[in-house]
Amino acid sequence: MNRTVYTTENPTTAIHTDIDCTQMRSGRDQWDLDCWDDICTHRHPRPRRILEVTFAEALGMSRHKWPCAYCMPGSAAALATSPCEDDFGHQPYEYDGAVICRTCYIPHKGHREVVYWPCTSAYVLGLVPRTLEDAA
Repeated sequence: MNRTVYTTENPTTAIHTDIDCTQMRSGRDQWDLDCWDDICTHRHPRPRRILEVTFAEALGMSRHKWPCAYCMPGSAAALATSPCEDDFGHQPYEYDGAVICRTCYIPHKGHREVVYWPCTSAYVLGLVPRTLEDAA
């Protein structure tokens, strides 16, 4: 997650491993078209800077940044199914002979009813593997 990647200031631009990625350069040419001359008077928008950041920083810049399918093939699928870095307190905990979620509970008539592990949040955060049997 701390490797160097490249992106632009555009919040929807992909994340690239190669500063010369043809997809990134083509995107800049298409969306940030300019004559690229400092004395230009056409008033076209300037191309956005290419930023050198860590992968984690690039993901934090916007919810819409995904790995480039050209220079990082398969990375988007791996990112979508990898576990979250934070479990937000959702952990298995043994209570009265049963394994429950440490965080989840269901309020019920003035008291707490426990939620058995794995809870729904554990699946969403990728803390436990998803299987077809879980969907049934």
